[in-house]
Amino acid sequence: MYRISFHRLLLVTSGLAAICTGARAQGHAPAVMNFKTEAFLLKNKIVAEHYSPPAIDDAFSAAAFDLFLDDLDPERLIFTEGEVQALKAHRNKLDDEINGKSWNFLPAATKSYQKALARATQAINQGTQRAFDFNVKESYTEDTLWTKDEAFIFERWRLLLKYETLVRLTNTRNRNTAEPEAIFLKNQEPATRNLVKTINLARLNRVLNNTAGFENYVGIALLRALANAVDAHTNYFSPKEMEDFMSELSTEGYLFGFQLKTNDMGDLVVDQLTPGGPAWKSGAIHTGDVLDRLRWEGGHWVDLAGLDTHEVGLILNESNHQALEIELHGPGGQQTKAILKKEKMSDDDNIVKSFILQGDERKIGYIYLPGFYTDWNGTEGSRCANDVAAAILKLKKENIEGIILDVRFNGGGSLQEAVAMAGIFIDAGPIGLLRSKGGEIVTVKDMNRGTIYNGPLVLMVNALSASASEFLAAALKDYHRAIIVGSRTCGKATAQLIHPLDPKNTSSGFNGVTKSPFGYTAITEQKIYRINGKTVQRKGVVPDVPLPDLLNALPVREQDMEHTLPSDSVQKKTYYDPFPFLPLKVVRAKSDERVAASAAFKQQQYYTTWLLQKEGGNSGSLLFNDRLAASQQEQTLETGAHATGGTKAYRIGLLPGDAVADPADDYKKNINTAWINRLLQDIYIEESFYIINDQINQSKKP
Repeated sequence: MYRISFHRLLLVTSGLAAICTGARAQGHAPAVMNFKTEAFLLKNKIVAEHYSPPAIDDAFSAAAFDLFLDDLDPERLIFTEGEVQALKAHRNKLDDEINGKSWNFLPAATKSYQKALARATQAINQGTQRAFDFNVKESYTEDTLWTKDEAFIFERWRLLLKYETLVRLTNTRNRNTAEPEAIFLKNQEPATRNLVKTINLARLNRVLNNTAGFENYVGIALLRALANAVDAHTNYFSPKEMEDFMSELSTEGYLFGFQLKTNDMGDLVVDQLTPGGPAWKSGAIHTGDVLDRLRWEGGHWVDLAGLDTHEVGLILNESNHQALEIELHGPGGQQTKAILKKEKMSDDDNIVKSFILQGDERKIGYIYLPGFYTDWNGTEGSRCANDVAAAILKLKKENIEGIILDVRFNGGGSLQEAVAMAGIFIDAGPIGLLRSKGGEIVTVKDMNRGTIYNGPLVLMVNALSASASEFLAAALKDYHRAIIVGSRTCGKATAQLIHPLDPKNTSSGFNGVTKSPFGYTAITEQKIYRINGKTVQRKGVVPDVPLPDLLNALPVREQDMEHTLPSDSVQKKTYYDPFPFLPLKVVRAKSDERVAASAAFKQQQYYTTWLLQKEGGNSGSLLFNDRLAASQQEQTLETGAHATGGTKAYRIGLLPGDAVADPADDYKKNINTAWINRLLQDIYIEESFYIINDQINQSKKP
């Protein structure tokens, strides 16, 4: 019997992969979780609920072991080959330990990892004691093999530190060409080397003194590996990670109310303050201030020098309820301190945005959908389908003649919202198929008769459009309802459901997320198919009008991941009434001509080709002039790929209610300005605008 209510299912790319990475507060060591019990509960839940549960045997154990070590030491900078071999004594025994026998591997791995991290700290200190000579012919190459012994570990660290110092020096040199090279290196090398040392020591410290506790950090990594060994999207969440995950899928979250950017000098600068947010209310933080260091209540200070916005974001994400102390300075150098606590706020980055693209001939509506968010707790909060419908109604009042719906970089969310979204454009009928563990195939239908919008429609996609985005794209494509524009989508056609591991909590979905010392698991419980029984799993949705995409050079699709479910098809008679065929041949031919003649798209193609041919990752010559030449080439290609000059095809119009009524409302004014600039500079939106105009013009021909 089909027992899972589909509206509780998630269609997300990979769950929450991030783990807490910050320094633990002094005197507040968190209690160590009971990972043996947690692993046993995780295994039982997966075996009971997974679409295709694996045998919990030696092969499963080996897969989880390998994922675990890859997580702890992805760059092979921590463990030696001998240490890995010692741990491999447990490689085929994790299944036995999970099933209630001895629990030896995690304590052994935790002890070995802690010792290896301490050695890495020594290697960083030793490797940065002396000035680097960039005239010595050496190279650094990322390796997938474990180092032979400690001497090799120290040497690999030295080469990496030299490489990172060289990269920073050449980036600085690109901005400072006045000094002779020898004087430049003499003046800049010591401070740059010390900065690289500080950054790498801070990264290790955020593991050794993790806010979750070091033992918990390692244990959570093991449980995540056990889940990922089942399939790439089955995952484990600690209670804190589940809280963060729910915030990611909501339009509200615990926030400090400021946004950061990195300036040309590498400083972390406050870019925006949210009115009414904790930072804004403090009165101590202002736009343009530079963050120097921070610490959680009672914890260690973390120097932010050299960290990027992603790394600082991980630190800021460590706690939703502790106070954070920040030291910063203003543009004039004046030092300031602020103490903030997060508050639950609306996250504007997570909600629908809509604008008018005003061309010479007609108006086209543009809608940006960042995720398929919903009110997971059923308290009548925001739902993305309702928000898109409201945006369309506003656009229709402005007499738009077509709509561009943008789901690029949209990793998924609620299946119910994806079905409701399709129903905005398609009358009642089948949208797709779901197959569950028992093999039963269920037709997913839009039960609401009628549509909200019947006019020309373009759906923008790329390689990071996944799950719910692909579900929508496939339905609109199969119904001939929209022209799909962009690059092949991610290729994830599985659905997950959240389960608490607390034995006393028998709920599932987000109704099961409660305060508990136990963790949670997201389990793949269904596979998703198109109306015709075919799948996008590992294949993606192929666009009707393909455009060059830098993401094609990166391993970001489902097919590039380990432990993904295979691609297959199902047989089920499903009747649906597609719209007439769209003029795809004509609009694609016109688009191909424009793209071929476009200097901006040519630069995209040049850069993509270069990325595909480039040696992977952090690698290359450690000679200064070699790296400088490579840096200048990459900078030229990257600048060219992003330099569009701005479109003249349309102007941007704001919808009623989005314009700034109060001249003093700088926050809203800045957001609108940023969005307008983005829309004017985006060559993919510009080409989509041309495509939908071609479709409209073609439909008006006799």
